[in-house]
Amino acid sequence: MAKQYEFVPYLLNARERQLTRAGQLIHLQPKAFDVLLYLLEHAGNLVGKQEVLDAVWKDRFVTENSLTVCIRQIRIALEDNADAPEYIETIPVSGYRLIAEVTSLDSDAVTAAKEQVAVSRGQGEFVTISRWMGSAILIAVIVLAYFAYDEFATERARDELLVEASKSVEAAVEIERWERSIAVLPFVNMSEDPGNEYFSDGLSEEILNLLARIPKLKVIGRTSSFAFKDKNEDLRMIGQTLGVETLLEGSVRRSGDRVRITAQLIDVSNGAQMWSESYDRTMTDIFEIQDDVAAAIIDALQIHVSANPTRGRPTENPEAYALFLKARVAANAFDWRDAEALLSKAIELDPYFAEAYEMLSFVYWIIPGETSVIESQRLMSETAAKAIALDPDLVLAQTYYHQANPDPYMRLRTIEAFERAARERPDDPRILEGFTFLLTEFGYLQEAVTYAERYVELDPLSELANYHWPLTLYAVGRTKDAVAALEFANQSDWDPHFYR
Repeated sequence: MAKQYEFVPYLLNARERQLTRAGQLIHLQPKAFDVLLYLLEHAGNLVGKQEVLDAVWKDRFVTENSLTVCIRQIRIALEDNADAPEYIETIPVSGYRLIAEVTSLDSDAVTAAKEQVAVSRGQGEFVTISRWMGSAILIAVIVLAYFAYDEFATERARDELLVEASKSVEAAVEIERWERSIAVLPFVNMSEDPGNEYFSDGLSEEILNLLARIPKLKVIGRTSSFAFKDKNEDLRMIGQTLGVETLLEGSVRRSGDRVRITAQLIDVSNGAQMWSESYDRTMTDIFEIQDDVAAAIIDALQIHVSANPTRGRPTENPEAYALFLKARVAANAFDWRDAEALLSKAIELDPYFAEAYEMLSFVYWIIPGETSVIESQRLMSETAAKAIALDPDLVLAQTYYHQANPDPYMRLRTIEAFERAARERPDDPRILEGFTFLLTEFGYLQEAVTYAERYVELDPLSELANYHWPLTLYAVGRTKDAVAALEFANQSDWDPHFYR
């Protein structure tokens, strides 16, 4: 008879393959469940990594990374802290030990717990959540709109897709934690022409995106950083609100082909200036300035990297780049048609501007409501394909391309593309948002919680991040946390442009 294992407050039913806490079902991926079961069967004993790999994966060859991912999933499910574990202790190099007290039970001993699961998934839980139905409706609208593109896939193909996608998710990499943190405030436009504000905003976002490529540096997303634009707030208050220890602020003065940029790094704890510099260059040097700022931040924060990130030269045409920045500002303001026109003009000036094609593909993904879905898909596919052909390293363009081609395996290819993107750009909120959504839709709920949590950490004032977060929490059974997160979202003073 299959055994049940109780390790308070958790109960694992090996036969039913269920993990519960106080009668509430907790989701675990199949391999993570098998690893936890093996640890419970050998509770109190050190089990080597290779021993677990042999027992769980049997004749299938996998690396230790697959086991590491499973252990991470288990710790999330058990709310266990790796640094001060209550359940799973890591023995460096050797393996793992389940340190909680475990009691073996027969199958009849958990009947009451199973009944509690049925109750918790019934009317009582619905009453708790129903008061937040308004927010749930908004989430449902996003879900329906997102998968309008997938109307061509058959049910059988989707079943095959789920099997294939599981292999991709099992191989997901662990998310690295940060050592330092920073927020890039929108640079002030000091130009005589107020119309140049798009340039200062766009340049701020460019520097933000470049800093986000620095390993172990937490960089707050644009939505949250730009929430303080034109507000005379105390820098220490801003830092505390965003959860960072440093702030980058500056100004931009543009006159014809000349640009003067000043930047300074502020220590939030005492308001002291850690670094400052001024750059007086031509527009053709704008990319070098971004590289210089990133290198200076690395030095000031004493971050050790193998190589400094570089912006590269996406275009040699300054006018095309200015249009690209203007289009980015338009897209952030949800002026999709303006963004489309600006990007099309930038591409006319430089037909080899890969990033302009990538952003244009995103625009076509967003605006199908203003044109036919089929036409939007065609344009999205064409522009993404051109972006990839010009620069194969554009990870977002790869995700757009697969989303625009609705064959039966679209979802598999899309989730694999997002997995690659998340591996290369783990701190890009756009990637985290898309990947969180896909993981939730596919049923990889613990993984979705991981990415949703990182998303809200990186963009704490983003309405999208704060709607994904409670959705994933509720999906894994963390009802109280989900309600608290929804309450925070509903009390926040946001203008929900995205949902119009």
